[in-house]
Amino acid sequence: MKKFFLLKRGQISVETLFAVGIVFILFSVVLVVVVDKRAELRDTESFLELRNECFKVANMISEISVNGEGTNRSIKIRNNISVQENYLFATDGKEEVYCSFAVNVSNFSLVNGNILIQNRNGRVVIEND
Repeated sequence: MKKFFLLKRGQISVETLFAVGIVFILFSVVLVVVVDKRAELRDTESFLELRNECFKVANMISEISVNGEGTNRSIKIRNNISVQENYLFATDGKEEVYCSFAVNVSNFSLVNGNILIQNRNGRVVIEND
C-alpha cells in the first residue's frame, strides 16, 4: 500500500510540472503579443502626434491669412516643418506626414522650437522665432 502511495505522489508532481510548463508557455505567447502591440501603439501614437502638429500649423496659417493685416501668432513646434506650394510637411526624423492648406505662401523650412506666423502686407510670413 505504501508503494502505491509513493508512485501516485510522483505522478502528481510530473503532472503539476507539466501544467506549470503549459501555463508558462501560454504566458510567454501572451507576453510576445502584448510587446508587439505596444510597439505598434507607440508608432501609431508618434504618427498621430506628428499629423496633429501638421494640422495645427496649417490651420494657424489659414487663420492668420483670414484675419488680415497685422495678425500674428507664435507657437512652439516639436518637429521640423517645411512648406512646398500648398503642402506642409512635418517630420520627426523617422517619419514624415503632410497636410494641405488653401493659402498661397512661399516655400520655407522651420526647425523645432518657437515659430512666428504673421500677416505682413497681406502676405503670410512664417519664420523661426
